Amino acid sequence: MSINADVNNFITAPIQNIPLYKGRDYNKILYISGIALQISNSQNFPAIILAKALLSHFVTNCNNNFDTQVVSPGWINLQMKDVFLADWLDQIIGEEALLVPCISIYPSSSFFNIQYAHARCCSLLRLGNQERIIQLEYFEENMPLGITFPKPISWLDSCQKLYFSHPSSFNLLSELISTIDDIDFFEGSNEVKWDRVALRLSDAFFRFWNDCQIFGENKRKSLELSQAYLGLIFITQSVLRFLLENKLGVRALVEL
Repeated sequence: MSINADVNNFITAPIQNIPLYKGRDYNKILYISGIALQISNSQNFPAIILAKALLSHFVTNCNNNFDTQVVSPGWINLQMKDVFLADWLDQIIGEEALLVPCISIYPSSSFFNIQYAHARCCSLLRLGNQERIIQLEYFEENMPLGITFPKPISWLDSCQKLYFSHPSSFNLLSELISTIDDIDFFEGSNEVKWDRVALRLSDAFFRFWNDCQIFGENKRKSLELSQAYLGLIFITQSVLRFLLENKLGVRALVEL
């Protein structure tokens, strides 16, 4: 790492592991870096000065994606903007999303809540198809094979804010990001208890399902919001299926 720290010195410091933590506030997607605290002793500069210099360098390159702030004694806060989150959601959904069918009818007693959350996601997606909000593709025995969303799905309103603002919907989004972070960072590692990760995501989904109306009057008021909600549900279904089948070794049931 090389930066001009605005203190009449040019700082060069090799960094192998940059500490980055996800904030616990579920009303926003916030990452917190302690890199300035990590290097302040070796550079013989106060962490707060280094943090401001690092942030100035970062803002020059990435300010369109984050709202930034330096917090004493030297933390760097990076809050994702809604436009960046919408782009991320589009990338996760992709051009064609698949619902891989499963004909097993016996749930695992050890992971029933996770399997039930996955099956409920599939059920809501099928209902979204019946309500003509999304379009499912079917093959024999009425098993869902694929799902088609509007291209692009309307994640943002006219003010460039995410359509969904209910705390439970943002809590689900935050948990999805945390889970995908874990999958990417800890792939091949035994450090993570994947059953706990899957249960946290399932719990976030159940709160969302209980609190956020998708169909009926909500659909009539805002089709875009219903589509965005179903987009969140599809991503949840995909991540739960990955956790169940690749991390926990059980079948991801389409229905119970």
